[in-house]
Amino acid sequence: MSAFYEGLAGTAQRLIADKGASVTLRRGTATVDPITGEATSASDTYTMDVVQFPFRGGANKYPETWVQEARKGRMSKFLASANSVEIVPLTGDTVTDVLGVEWRLLGTEDLNPDGTKIIYTLFGSKV
Repeated sequence: MSAFYEGLAGTAQRLIADKGASVTLRRGTATVDPITGEATSASDTYTMDVVQFPFRGGANKYPETWVQEARKGRMSKFLASANSVEIVPLTGDTVTDVLGVEWRLLGTEDLNPDGTKIIYTLFGSKV
């Protein structure tokens, strides 16, 4: 079955790349120098192909705070091809869409049958 799911992942990649857009995923790291006490931060950026939708919430599936933010138009849902990004998107990462709007990821889900990652579903709130 693995070859079947790898084929699905390839199809998802082609469709999302064709119908979606490339966005930037940024993961920040912060460290504190133990001697000086100075905090430093850095971020790594990655490009991924996504299709972006307004997040509408769902009956008891998502936290109420997400639903409230969605009602204000401050939530977005991204479907990302797992083949188009080098890392697994995590809560706290930032996505910058094609319009330059930044979205902080509040949650992620993945479609991962038989251990083959196909699609990441990302839920973001405007920064």
